[in-house]
Amino acid sequence: MASDPTQGLAQAPAARPSGADAQRITRNTLYLLAGQVLGRGIGFAYILTLARLLGVEEFGLYNLVIGLVSIAMTAVDFGLARLVLRDLARDPQSTDRHLATLLPLRMLLALAGYVLLLALVALSGYSSRTLLLVAITAVALLPTSLGMLFDVLFHARQQMRYSAAGDVVLAMTQFVAGVGVLLAGGGLQAVLASNIVAACAYGGFLAWQVRASGQRIRLHLERALAWQLLRKAAPYALVTLLAIVATRSELLLLGALADQRALGLFSAAAKFPETCLLLPAVFAAAAAPVLAQCHASAPARLPEVYGWMLRRVLLTTLPVALAGVVLTPTILRTLFPATYGAAAPLMQLLFAGLPLAALQLVNSAMLTMSNRTRLMIGTAALAAGVQLALAALLIAHQGLAGAAWSAVLAPGLAFVLVYACLRRWLFGRVELRRQIGSPLLAAAAGVAALAAWPAGWDTLRLLPVLGAYGAVLLALGAVWPPPAGLPASDEVPA
Repeated sequence: MASDPTQGLAQAPAARPSGADAQRITRNTLYLLAGQVLGRGIGFAYILTLARLLGVEEFGLYNLVIGLVSIAMTAVDFGLARLVLRDLARDPQSTDRHLATLLPLRMLLALAGYVLLLALVALSGYSSRTLLLVAITAVALLPTSLGMLFDVLFHARQQMRYSAAGDVVLAMTQFVAGVGVLLAGGGLQAVLASNIVAACAYGGFLAWQVRASGQRIRLHLERALAWQLLRKAAPYALVTLLAIVATRSELLLLGALADQRALGLFSAAAKFPETCLLLPAVFAAAAAPVLAQCHASAPARLPEVYGWMLRRVLLTTLPVALAGVVLTPTILRTLFPATYGAAAPLMQLLFAGLPLAALQLVNSAMLTMSNRTRLMIGTAALAAGVQLALAALLIAHQGLAGAAWSAVLAPGLAFVLVYACLRRWLFGRVELRRQIGSPLLAAAAGVAALAAWPAGWDTLRLLPVLGAYGAVLLALGAVWPPPAGLPASDEVPA
């Protein structure tokens, strides 16, 4: 069985951080939060600008190309980021040795990923223009991969301000270069080429900061170390790759089976629901150390912790899902051209399925923090297979509507199947009715109240009602305590 990168975390003794450590954690959290908010805000403005300037068809092709390259980027990383972060944080003296080996290793992986991506696109039935655009955009794999390595170095050193600044540099350069070439008369090819400029700016900025910090940058591929890192990271690379293929399955199959207009409408409809998944994803990441501790020292408590996580995720996502369904016409009318109006029912359907996708994130966190590598890979493959099979079936028969239904139903079906695996091989029975019954009743009450609301009330007049409903659910989450003995946030192993 492969070594588990989370074992050291799981076995670390619980200890309260010192005052200096707590201040550093708080400061770095603020840096990362500021960088993420600003970077994602700029990125979102960029996407909305592209949707207006490119048109539905070209916007759909843009998202298909970016989706294909993002899968290649996940493969190129090969799970090394998480593993190297752990190793460098534990042993800062090994930084020079790791960095000297990882720089040429990353270059080789980026080259291999580039060639493999083009081969897969060529063999998958995509158009020759799609292949050309992917070939151009994927050049950014190399500078992005090196930039991500430098970013991991700053995370290990707890110098998050540089990581946050790198996120902003990437987003701002992408926005300025992409919008600039469009306004200058360039087309989609020029827009995608501008991603190479942004990736070089990102990697160059972080490399400059690494050199400025006194860290030597040299190339020396130590084969034994490289093989050791690849061997340890392989299970997590496979799981991450399966997850991103599953989340992109509808977009990839639409690109092969439908036209560019369908791609554009689905891409526009999916942007907001995908962004809202950040909430449960952050919660799952915050709960990861607690899960690791339970797997290592208190496996009998896993069912209770699991049920508590499901309840919290539902309480967070149900009001967001309901508000998204109601606000979809206003979102499209305000932020997108009229040509995207047909995306409204798709976006409403995707918002309705948001809680199902969030529940599957809990399953992923539960497995990632375990030491059951084969179970983790098997369930990830099961979830990805369900998503791909359902997407292929529904898109072939219903086209664009089938893609939306697949994005809603597949995570729910995967949750049920993976939950069955968890019960059988990990922690036994979970009282789901007791844990998630109340949130589901609250959701039914919210839907019934909106259905009975006077038809003359517009979206803006419904906003206070939706806000109050969300506040009630969040208050319920605060009232329901965590399982007995669950470590407080400052008692989680560092």
